[in-house]
Amino acid sequence: MDKLDLTDVIDWDDVCFIDCETRSMGDPEAPDASVMTTSTLRYAANSYPIVITWAFGLTGEVHRWATNDIHKPPMRDELPQELLEWGGYFAAWHAAFDREELDATLDAGGIKAWLDMMVQASYNNMPLGLDRAAKASGHKGKVASGKRLIKMFCVPDGDTPESHPEDWAEFLHYADEDIVQMQAFAAATLPVPFRMWQEYWVSEKINRRGLPIDLDMARGGAVLAAAYAEQTNARVNEITDGDLYSVRQYDAQRAWVWERVRGNPFLSEHMVVAHRVTDTGEDEYKLKMDRPRITKLIAALNTLDEKQGLTDDEYKVLCFLEEREFGASAAPAKFAKMLDMVMPDGTVPNQYVFAGATQTTRYSSKGVQVHNMTRSTVGDTDAEEDACMYLIEVGEQRA
Repeated sequence: MDKLDLTDVIDWDDVCFIDCETRSMGDPEAPDASVMTTSTLRYAANSYPIVITWAFGLTGEVHRWATNDIHKPPMRDELPQELLEWGGYFAAWHAAFDREELDATLDAGGIKAWLDMMVQASYNNMPLGLDRAAKASGHKGKVASGKRLIKMFCVPDGDTPESHPEDWAEFLHYADEDIVQMQAFAAATLPVPFRMWQEYWVSEKINRRGLPIDLDMARGGAVLAAAYAEQTNARVNEITDGDLYSVRQYDAQRAWVWERVRGNPFLSEHMVVAHRVTDTGEDEYKLKMDRPRITKLIAALNTLDEKQGLTDDEYKVLCFLEEREFGASAAPAKFAKMLDMVMPDGTVPNQYVFAGATQTTRYSSKGVQVHNMTRSTVGDTDAEEDACMYLIEVGEQRA
């Protein structure tokens, strides 16, 4: 393999830093209403830009386009001519989002015209969020009120510039500042080699094409996962006499189990990560209860039961842990997540993050987390095939 040419980079004078704030359409309760709950491509199909900010090069001043009529998508002839005529690269933080929002309107050159500043951050071993990355490079970061303002103006049936003029002015400042921080970050870090951008563009083609899924099986899996979660939580509530109502109450369940095993070192040792004695002579413990520790606790409880029997509390802990061991698994929830992110053609896009792991710049994943699917099997091929067919049948009924 040829060495990476670190000197072959894109000149920042050929780059327009750009960012857009959007308004989502439709049902506020639907996954499409937030890019945090659906895929970028699906969100973009159900939203439109209401603010666009940009600057050319590292030192160009920030320009802004904004509309007061935020109830409808902008027409092409409403957008600034300098953006429509720009023939260089666009750079954005999480560029897929801005590319999908703007490319159809601006005709901005497609995937190969876009640079993702998150890749720049990863290449420089910096945090992948703009706020933390800007601060890590010596700058002030994003405007702190941004999340609050997004919840005001970017959601379906949200607020308007007319209803909240002062907040809208702050929102515009927030959008401007994102560009300033991107420029500052770019100036403070090493540019990404061109060949790495070529790899990124190929990755984005794969992301946009998406991964085909069996919709019937996903629907069936989502139905059964929801039923299983309801059943497990009801059982947990019964076992704990109402102290817990969900296997996902991680802090509460850790405290509940600890209270019942702390007096038995044979059991409690499996939960203790660190222990110290405070200045007042009290014991202070750092506890953990992940799946490997739960498995060990179950084994210890079974051993104790065989040797001398369990107290009522210890038996309740055993029953709870047997529900908890796999009951809090994220794997069943992947079916519902697929349905939240799937496109009309049956594909799930935007699942890979190029250079998502800093230091190594290897891929990571998001959304369904397709790089972290359950690999264990029942071991009975016939039973597994029957289960798959059952999921598909349930899904067909829900189609």
